[in-house]
Amino acid sequence: MTTTTTLAMPMAASSPPAPAATAGSLTALAWMAFFLADVRDGLGPFLATYLQSQRVEQSLIGLTLTAGGLAAVVMTPLAGAWVDRSAAKRLLLVVAVVLVLAGSACAFTTRSPVLLIASQAVAGAAGALLAAALAGLTLGLARREGLRRQTGRNEAWSHAGNIVSALGAGVVAHLFGAPWMMAVMLAMSVGALLCVAAIRAQDVDHAAARGVDAAEPPASSQPVQAAPEGFGDLLRHKALWFFALTCALFHLGNAAMLPLLNQRLAATQPDAAPLLWTGVAIVVAQLTMVPVALWVSRSRRWDLSAFVYLAILILPVRGLLAWAFPSVWANLPV
Repeated sequence: MTTTTTLAMPMAASSPPAPAATAGSLTALAWMAFFLADVRDGLGPFLATYLQSQRVEQSLIGLTLTAGGLAAVVMTPLAGAWVDRSAAKRLLLVVAVVLVLAGSACAFTTRSPVLLIASQAVAGAAGALLAAALAGLTLGLARREGLRRQTGRNEAWSHAGNIVSALGAGVVAHLFGAPWMMAVMLAMSVGALLCVAAIRAQDVDHAAARGVDAAEPPASSQPVQAAPEGFGDLLRHKALWFFALTCALFHLGNAAMLPLLNQRLAATQPDAAPLLWTGVAIVVAQLTMVPVALWVSRSRRWDLSAFVYLAILILPVRGLLAWAFPSVWANLPV
């Protein structure tokens, strides 16, 4: 996987740190993260709220969201391996954006259970490919030396994009109807594709993108090309497996909270503009995460693991707030 091999030991001689010539591509990458904020997760919590407002059966809503999540889980390791071996990372990202857009559009135009579930399965798998391609491009452009800083920069721009898109989607859905949220997603997708075009292919180091470090020069005059690690090598990275389990458990407790909160709002207080409140809740979260992303990327006092522990400790507090306060205002602290 692209996101795991970044921790691997150096395997062969690779390229030097990212040259200054890549600055334009790195800026385009940050802007791409901004526009992808509305694309990467598809309709996100808006979908559950919309389906609830359309009186879709709870069981079907659950199956639809589960299909998207499971497709993403299954696709993630495959997408990471695909991106690691591919020199067409920008093309993979374009394909993923188009598929997420198509799957999201289908969710607004069908009430067929099969098509609804299939649309989110496609969007979930494409979202996993999109995330892997973005990670590969980030590492391939910034190299390992600049990865932490560029990742923080990407995340800050991504959360800023979420603020813009969530406000836009919430207001548009409230004024014109939920299907008009696709107009916001389409505009963000076009912006992301333009940013992909602005990234120069020659700036992407595909060896560095799969975690190969610059090492001591080989004894012979011939350069050594390191092949991508296989899944057998992945099995030996125990630390990565524990971290993956940590992320899985965190996601299990965290990801469904906002959609469930807004489903409750749509079911119990349908006159409270649940789609608009969903947008407000997302904006509050993103306003918090923009400075946090920059803090994590630039902090020299705290190790990355400290931020992971902090996030885990905050999660049960968030769950208690979601359970204890049923009013619309509960969206803000949660």
